[in-house]
Amino acid sequence: MNHSWNSPFFRKKRLIAYSGHDQIYSWLRAHHDEVAARVAAEEITWPALTAEMARHGITGRGEPPTAKAAAPVWRRVRHDVRDKRAADQAARSRPGAIYPSRIPRDWRPQEVQPSPKAAAGEAGEAKPYDPMEQLAHIRRTVGERGGRKQ
Repeated sequence: MNHSWNSPFFRKKRLIAYSGHDQIYSWLRAHHDEVAARVAAEEITWPALTAEMARHGITGRGEPPTAKAAAPVWRRVRHDVRDKRAADQAARSRPGAIYPSRIPRDWRPQEVQPSPKAAAGEAGEAKPYDPMEQLAHIRRTVGERGGRKQ
């Protein structure tokens, strides 16, 4: 596919600011699939791609981007997009995964019913927690293991 220098290679898109990344990263991320396809098909060169970025008003450290600066950023974008897509795929394939936005507003957690044994009061009802009894138990255990008697 041949383009004249007067026609745009890429449509302008609204860029998302990614924390810790510059405009070159944001532009490449926004146009990821198009750039990947054109680079793989050898339809575009890095100098032409950076010229397109400059046409969109993208700068790197206040200057128009260069091919030397954009290529390593592209490798980072490819890596980040691959990781994001893998994470999204894993989240979708996880059985029983329900996103909070998909839970109905009127949903409430199911009440947990006590087991029949506990309800009947059988064998060994749990005593309430007593911090002083716990402290005494710890002291006894330490004393026994240390060879001292209390």
